Amino acid sequence: MKFLIRGGKIVLSNGIIIADLLVVDEKIAAMGKDLAASFPVDRTIDATGKFIFPGLIDAHVHLPWESDGVSSGDDFSSGTKAAICGGVTTIIDFAVPVAGESITVAVERRIDEAEGACYTDFSLHAAVTYFDASLPEEIARVVERGITSFKLYMLYPGLRLDSGEIYQIMHWVKEAGGLIGVHAENGDIIHTRRALFLNQGHKEPFYHYLSSPAVVEADAVNQILFLNEHVGGRLYFVHVSAGESLALIARAKDRGQTVYAETCPHYLALTAAEYNRPDGYLFLVSPSLKSADDRDALWNGVMNGSVDFISTDHCPFSREQKEVHKDDFTAVPNGMPGVETRLPILLTEGYWHRRVPLERIVALTSYTPARVFGLFPQKGTLQPGSDADLVILDLEKEWTLRHEDLHMNVDWSPYEEWRCRGLPELVMRRGEIMYEDGEWIADSAHGQFITRKIN
Repeated sequence: MKFLIRGGKIVLSNGIIIADLLVVDEKIAAMGKDLAASFPVDRTIDATGKFIFPGLIDAHVHLPWESDGVSSGDDFSSGTKAAICGGVTTIIDFAVPVAGESITVAVERRIDEAEGACYTDFSLHAAVTYFDASLPEEIARVVERGITSFKLYMLYPGLRLDSGEIYQIMHWVKEAGGLIGVHAENGDIIHTRRALFLNQGHKEPFYHYLSSPAVVEADAVNQILFLNEHVGGRLYFVHVSAGESLALIARAKDRGQTVYAETCPHYLALTAAEYNRPDGYLFLVSPSLKSADDRDALWNGVMNGSVDFISTDHCPFSREQKEVHKDDFTAVPNGMPGVETRLPILLTEGYWHRRVPLERIVALTSYTPARVFGLFPQKGTLQPGSDADLVILDLEKEWTLRHEDLHMNVDWSPYEEWRCRGLPELVMRRGEIMYEDGEWIADSAHGQFITRKIN
């Protein structure tokens, strides 16, 4: 198919231009003025007055995820369909080894689960959850397979690694040409504080926040940054939630470390005050929601560049799944839905309320994650030769966010009844129109596994 998208305001990370886009099959073939006279096409789309974003990349989703025997609501099919409706054309999920399974086996198993089910294109992060002599070879094979990012956990039984293991894995990943992502929270502090509160009879949702305040994350971030300074590797921190953590990361960047900070919409839009609601158990997520000061510090980071990209950590559990343990914060499955609502929240809270430039939103959701994770220039930009992944936006569209109008397989939203401004009007993935004017268009899942190489 050949499409001509005419007269739109094309938003790149470094500016906005008014131009036509020619799409031939899966690629952007040309960009310029008055292309209609030179290229016959199958369909012309008039985007006059509309904004065109590169297809969004969500570099942190869990489709599906199991927590203590409870499975999250979205599988690869429903989750990526919802992602498309939110302007997302590429996701990065996780390959997590089960007990006794190697990283390479976990990667192939997860690819098999996703292929034929994803509407978006997809890649994976490989979680390293064990430590033995096979790891250097395993890590190298995973990188050769086109997966260049490795997630390490500092808490959770069965996932947690100790400091010595993390230090050595950082060396091995560097040697293989990969990137380390860390869930940075001091598990010892959380364990001690939880035990203290439980002994006092406190099981209310707000004690999730009191068990894991900002210092828990900042302490862990500081430790990992110190190790990485000696290793000299590439590093990013997933779902940064606290201003103090972000300040530490910014100082490490100033000293020359290659380190990136990811945050999520719920840390930008919500605070720990949500835990005092009657349904506060719904908002249990790790790291915990933080203070209004932390939220504002993250927004400052969005503006000044110390926040590098925004992902969702999409992991939806139903009201019933969370409500079963509503009176014990330690037993509620942690996670919130977000893969479909990231762009509306960033447009509403970021662009309209805080004057975050559209170019900056593109950098945070497309351009920078593409560069950090080795997807650029195939993904993350609109230029000749890139995949024809794009979103045509009606930036003025005002609407009320209600979970029943969304496509995620979950019966609530953290942003229920929020008044939003800005909505995807058309979403194209590799030259195929997937969603248009509120209607689902795609007839089958043709998402591809995208191999990556960090430059």
